[in-house]
Amino acid sequence: MLLVNLAIFIAFLLLLAQLYRKTEKLGQTVFIGLLLGFAFWCGIAIRF
Repeated sequence: MLLVNLAIFIAFLLLLAQLYRKTEKLGQTVFIGLLLGFAFWCGIAIRF
């Protein structure tokens, strides 16, 4: 279970980096939103 969460975490970081490169011209609003979404996901992952 821990390895699955770790794999999802790494994949999410890679996706986040790609999205940030594409959207950085629009400002950091989208990036901050994604970070908040990730923090919410971490809260769920810790509970399970």
